[in-house]
Amino acid sequence: MTKKRVVLISFTDFENPVLSGLLTKMNGQTNAFRELGYETECLYVSGKKVVNDRGDFVKSLSGFSLRNSFFSAIETRLKYSDKAPEMLYIRYPFSTPGFIRFLKAVRTHFPDIKIVLEVPTFPYDREFVLIQKWKLWIDIYYRKNLIKYTDLVVTYGNEQSFEGIQTINLTNGTEIPDLTTDKVEKEEIFTFVAVGNWRFWHGLDRFLYGMSQYLSQSPEENIQLMVIGDGKDLAKYKDISEELRLTRHIRFWGEKTEKDTKKILQKAHVGVGVLGSFRKGLVSHSPLKHRLYAVCGLPFIFSTDDPDFSGKAGFIYQFPPNEEPVSIQEILDFYRKGSFESVEIINYAQQELSWKNRMEKVVMFFVSN
Repeated sequence: MTKKRVVLISFTDFENPVLSGLLTKMNGQTNAFRELGYETECLYVSGKKVVNDRGDFVKSLSGFSLRNSFFSAIETRLKYSDKAPEMLYIRYPFSTPGFIRFLKAVRTHFPDIKIVLEVPTFPYDREFVLIQKWKLWIDIYYRKNLIKYTDLVVTYGNEQSFEGIQTINLTNGTEIPDLTTDKVEKEEIFTFVAVGNWRFWHGLDRFLYGMSQYLSQSPEENIQLMVIGDGKDLAKYKDISEELRLTRHIRFWGEKTEKDTKKILQKAHVGVGVLGSFRKGLVSHSPLKHRLYAVCGLPFIFSTDDPDFSGKAGFIYQFPPNEEPVSIQEILDFYRKGSFESVEIINYAQQELSWKNRMEKVVMFFVSN
């Protein structure tokens, strides 16, 4: 029996190491469709080239607009491929005239194709600040055309529709690696670890102010924070650390490979999740970093509800979604009173967080509709 074909598309330059977590997500989704029996290809950007998930070169990008060049290259590849795709699964790149033209061309050439847009964050308006606002205005103007060409929108919130298009609500998944369950020795100093492509809604400042309050009251205690990753607001967090005189308690690692990141996580005691999603209007979310902590067997903290963990997992500690500093003492008490076996946390991840389970819901939507 001939396999049906799915093509995943992301106008994202994965040559940028800051986006390594997103690349892991895209590869996880791609592998999930393969596990479900689909012939699958993922297409994205690497520098000024279009490549697929196997690293095969597809086309060079040129011209004034790399975005338009990218979608033009994808359109050509689809039209002249030996096998028509059953489904396009597109990470939403925000609407522009060029993107709408691409969708129209695909629908014209493949009338029966299923077009799925994944909107990672909605509402996303607060992510655009200052000079970036013009991108949002263009998106708002053109996204009303999406309903003509789109069959389904995947969101990670509770929205029932997006610009009149039916949605299904998922949570982020993860690939479950073959991690060793051998006992890993923890750092001698009580160690927190925070991973991210740092932006203001990650709320790491809440943790830094909490550290400052704790150390001012208990200067004899020895704790440390490992910060992994880069991002637009990393410099701000470094400035806060210096202002609060926390630098001897914090190590900023910068970007690390996935392998090295997991080694650091496995030796830490508690992960620091997202503490500021309320700043962009979210009441529920599913950050990739929470899933990374879980697959590494690490208990962690966060604030805004995460449906895969809130009220379900005993290895998380949830703070209110507000601007108050988090209580380090509460976290230490939580950790010391608990019995956190890495293998049990990893088992939870294996049972609850696979990408295969989530992509199957996308497939079943079209089976049942």
